[in-house]
Amino acid sequence: MTLQKVSFVRARETDWKEVLRVDLDLIDKTYASFRTEKEARDSFKKSNVFLIKSDEKLIGTTSYDSGEDGTAYLAGLGILREHQGQGFGREALDWLLAEVTRKGYKKATLRVHPDNEKAKQMYERRGFKVVRPEENPYGDGEPRLFMEKDLI
Repeated sequence: MTLQKVSFVRARETDWKEVLRVDLDLIDKTYASFRTEKEARDSFKKSNVFLIKSDEKLIGTTSYDSGEDGTAYLAGLGILREHQGQGFGREALDWLLAEVTRKGYKKATLRVHPDNEKAKQMYERRGFKVVRPEENPYGDGEPRLFMEKDLI
């Protein structure tokens, strides 16, 4: 469980370097991340992006997109490697689910790599169910599991 004060700050497009820094820290086959300035900047055009801070220090990012029929697509949740294993991911997911529920969304969806067992378990503990496996949805040659959760 985290002991530090965690805050979630709406990111501005000028925060693209921080968003990219988190994603570059997490690059591996299980996390579809931004690799360029353009990708990071473009994320602000379609997503609601938030910086996750602990005691005012950047520890991660999270984001969601508005989907169809009252669905929020949880587009990203990443915690810098040096801050993983301290409960920040769980706290961020709980905050994000509360945020999209408060905004009136009825369902949340996301994608997770099948080899990212810790993330998959975290999502399942929060009520997400695997709907279907997907082959290469991001064009990176890697499969994902499409998961969803009813919010009301």
